[in-house]
Amino acid sequence: MFNAKRAILATAAGAITALALVPGATAHADDGDMFWMGGTVTGSGGVNVRSTPNMDRDVVDTMNYGEEFQAICKTNGQDIGGTDTWYGVPSGSEEPLYVTAKFVQVPDDFELPAC
Repeated sequence: MFNAKRAILATAAGAITALALVPGATAHADDGDMFWMGGTVTGSGGVNVRSTPNMDRDVVDTMNYGEEFQAICKTNGQDIGGTDTWYGVPSGSEEPLYVTAKFVQVPDDFELPAC
C-alpha cells in the first residue's frame, strides 16, 4: 500500500536538507517551482487519501489525527461537509493524491497553486 508519509518525506528530503515541519509553516523547495505548505490532520478519525478529489475513489492511504503533511496544491472537488476544497499531497509520481479540507488545517497565509 502507498505510504503518503514516506512519499512526503522522500519528496522533501531531496529538496530541503534540514527543515522541521511545523504546523502552519510555509516553505519553498528549491527544486524548480515546487511550493508546499505544512498542514495538520484535524479529523478525529484521521483523513483518507484518495487518487482524485472525491469520495468515489478508493482510499489509497490514511493519515492520522495530528499528523503533519505537505499540501502542494489546492483544487475543488466533491463537497464534504460544506467545503469542496481539496489539497493535493505528494504521491511519489507527477500526479498528486488528495485530502479533503474538511478534516485538515492548512494556513491561509500562502496561496497554493491549483492542482
